[in-house]
Amino acid sequence: LNASSIGTPEGDAVCLMRLAPRGWTNGVPEYPTTWQEAARKTFPKGDGYESYGVFEHGDDRYALLIQNRDYQGTGWPTERNGKVRFLKFDRPGQPGWAVGRHASALPGNPGEFHEPTGFMGALRGVVVACDRSVRPGLAWTEDGLYAGSFLDHRAQDGLSDTLYYWARTPDGRDTILNWDLETSGAVYEHDGAVYWIANGWQCLPVYRVTGWEGWRRREIPVRVAEQPAAATGQGTGLRGRYFANRDLDGPPAMERTDARVWFWGRDWYGMQTEVWTDGPKGLGRKTDFSVSWVGEVEAPLTEEFTFSVAGPGRSRLWVDGQQIIHGWNDALGLRISKSVKLQAGKRYAIRLDFSTAAPQPACSLNWESFSMDRQRIPVRYLYPVGDGGAVQVPQPRPATEAIDLASFFISNGATVPGLLHLAIREGVPTGTILVGYQRIDFGTGVTRFVAQCNSWVKSKDTAQKIEVRIDKPDGPLLGSFYSPPANGPTDVVMPVDQQVSGVHDLYLVLVPAAPYGAYWVDFKEFRFE
Repeated sequence: LNASSIGTPEGDAVCLMRLAPRGWTNGVPEYPTTWQEAARKTFPKGDGYESYGVFEHGDDRYALLIQNRDYQGTGWPTERNGKVRFLKFDRPGQPGWAVGRHASALPGNPGEFHEPTGFMGALRGVVVACDRSVRPGLAWTEDGLYAGSFLDHRAQDGLSDTLYYWARTPDGRDTILNWDLETSGAVYEHDGAVYWIANGWQCLPVYRVTGWEGWRRREIPVRVAEQPAAATGQGTGLRGRYFANRDLDGPPAMERTDARVWFWGRDWYGMQTEVWTDGPKGLGRKTDFSVSWVGEVEAPLTEEFTFSVAGPGRSRLWVDGQQIIHGWNDALGLRISKSVKLQAGKRYAIRLDFSTAAPQPACSLNWESFSMDRQRIPVRYLYPVGDGGAVQVPQPRPATEAIDLASFFISNGATVPGLLHLAIREGVPTGTILVGYQRIDFGTGVTRFVAQCNSWVKSKDTAQKIEVRIDKPDGPLLGSFYSPPANGPTDVVMPVDQQVSGVHDLYLVLVPAAPYGAYWVDFKEFRFE
């Protein structure tokens, strides 16, 4: 689909707006409740979905559903939701299909929602929904196939880029589209053309949407030769060994089975594990402790999975004997692994080491895949058997190889709601917002740092300064750079200012542009050359 900006006489604009299709929002008395029956038949019991809009088109009804029990996003507005689904159902409440996925971070992938804000209309065989950020118009066919977003392509009309991007252009200029698309806008068909009335900054931009030519609807049979492998889902948790020190030294102070690795300073929508307001129960200390969880994890799907660990402190993770998170340095926020191919129904040895000295201890173990939203690993896929497999701390990693993914979560969202936001409001000393990597081998020397990253901040100054240091957060400075705005991963090259060789711990330190604010920086990968 291709949106082009048009100048429409005032009379035509009024005429277009009279063609609004029928729909409902939660506050309207006639809002239909049969979506609740359809949701109960579609999703596991206890998922707790809420509706962000129901839309009627002919004999069909559609609902945008959000599950808020397992917050997993990175920064606004993705941190506000756990799962998002686009559901089709009939008048009695019989479900047809459920599609869509919740984005893990900005900008997300095609077809993912950060936070849906409502329906924009239906025409030419598609239903159009609005996302609160990045993709204001997502079109899905009446059969549940993702057709694209209005901003996927732009008209080559010579007009400014400020008309064709959400919030900001790639070079950092403000656009006419509102950065907070809480009001969804609408789509209409008039005189054979499709128009999109968008949500703009103190304006009402109108776009003509083309690209419908050549669309065809076909049906083909699909036969499944055999029953696919599936998980049994009979797990009871992981075995936790708790130590009254930060280094897993000596015999554990206590051992127990934890249903999930999901611990917080307060009960967060049914964690199924204890609240860590005063630290782990039975350990006798709120901070300065470490835990090693061991057991097996069962894959629900045959896909590539990404694991992550959230919580202030140190963490390292092994799956099937392979260390995939190397974070045995203190850091705030989340550490994300490279992808790991898993097979449905197969169980893999898993071990997670965690250490913290934070005044508000918290830790959660998460996973996600192409077709599964990021979530804390459910108890049914965790088994307290074995010792986590044969694991060893690996040899120092070459600096010239891509270093595992990581993210700064410097807002009130992500998997640590409130923690970092409060720190920023009170003022963050330079050097406290960071991620650290243990035992990086610089060999005989490197000349430059290369990264893929983007960032976002609630101000016009979107560039975020990152310092690259070794040995400790305020150790020798190798150099610094400014991350680009969040319109997709961008390559960054930083010259290394001083000679470095041998094995060192590495720190990436975010230097806030202001004493408080909402910052978000995401690294896809980085390495030295």
